[in-house]
Amino acid sequence: YEIPKRDWSSDVCSSDLPMARMIPDVPEGFIENLGEREVYRQLRDQLPNSWLVRHHYPTCWMNDSRLREREGDFIVLAPGKGIMFIEVKGSHGYSSEGGIWYRLKADGSREPAGNPFEQVSSFKHHMIKKLCQEVFHCDKASFPGVFGHAVMYPKGKVEGAMPPSNDPMVMIAYRDMPHLQERLEASFKAWDPGKRGSLFSHEVMSKVEKFLSDECKLVPVLAAAVDDDERRIQELTERQYAALRGIMGQPRVHVRGTAEIGRAHV
Repeated sequence: YEIPKRDWSSDVCSSDLPMARMIPDVPEGFIENLGEREVYRQLRDQLPNSWLVRHHYPTCWMNDSRLREREGDFIVLAPGKGIMFIEVKGSHGYSSEGGIWYRLKADGSREPAGNPFEQVSSFKHHMIKKLCQEVFHCDKASFPGVFGHAVMYPKGKVEGAMPPSNDPMVMIAYRDMPHLQERLEASFKAWDPGKRGSLFSHEVMSKVEKFLSDECKLVPVLAAAVDDDERRIQELTERQYAALRGIMGQPRVHVRGTAEIGRAHV
């Protein structure tokens, strides 16, 4: 199946135009997780095309002298605002008791799970630190834009009160899904009501977009081809030597070849 591509060659970048730009830009059916599939569709269809959404961003970077793996569900870039990191939870339900989070299953059972708010917060700081080091060469306090996070539960709601450790603004539930642009704009303001968002210009956003695109190219090395040829020659020479030894050990050998080679009698 060939993935259809949308044409982004136009220079028009108006907030009035629908359909956010997506990385990767794929049909919804390519996304296996049902919760993420719904969020992908809603973000794409509701946000303006001046916004960019990066879906599923796995990383493996050195941290404290060892490699550490992390993964983010969605990263939303909004010009004139900043970056919003979103953790999607599409399971049957979640609960927290005694400081321990549980994932609820449809059959009523439950299993321990990570704190979703802690997960997305940790990934956010991990990403902003890397962007500051690799792209902007500054500390996190000087990052040119707002950076915030939210947990999105597209098919559910919070029953009762939010946990006291988190403000309701960091939770986006089913009732918020039809109004994602307004909800995310409010989140940006909640994270920083000042002028930091204005620093996230189109130029700054383009640098972050390039970083998140993960563009690279793997090409064959000429030396590898030469090494392969040398190995083939060595293998052929060894087989020829073994054949010659076998021939020399026989009192009489008849070797048959093509017309160009002729016949040889030993």
